[in-house]
Amino acid sequence: MKAAAEFPEIVQANDLPPPSFFNRHAKSIAAIAALAVFAVVGYAVYRLTEEVSYADVLRALETTSPTSIALAIFFTALSFVTLCFYDLNALSFIGQTLALDPEAGIPLTKQFCTPEGRWRQDDLWPHTG
Repeated sequence: MKAAAEFPEIVQANDLPPPSFFNRHAKSIAAIAALAVFAVVGYAVYRLTEEVSYADVLRALETTSPTSIALAIFFTALSFVTLCFYDLNALSFIGQTLALDPEAGIPLTKQFCTPEGRWRQDDLWPHTG
């Protein structure tokens, strides 16, 4: 058995240094950064779409063959199906299964949020009454 002197000192809460500015304001800084990124992206989209008019879009659609439009829709749908299989492969890699929970009413990506892979609806929207 070790003597009491051999154990490291227990750090008390009042012995810790005060949290840094960034630790104290992390949520506010993240919110401001997210708003700044959103504003920059919004401005970029605005500038990019300035040179496109509704008439140009209609003219381009009229000159595009129905076969090209159908192929574009088909390959877009195919990419979404491929993305689903990519997600299933990722679940398989980490040893999880996809359990459908129709009562929860939240997206299937909730499977990654808890070790059990399941949330109750009350976990997200607690009753106040």
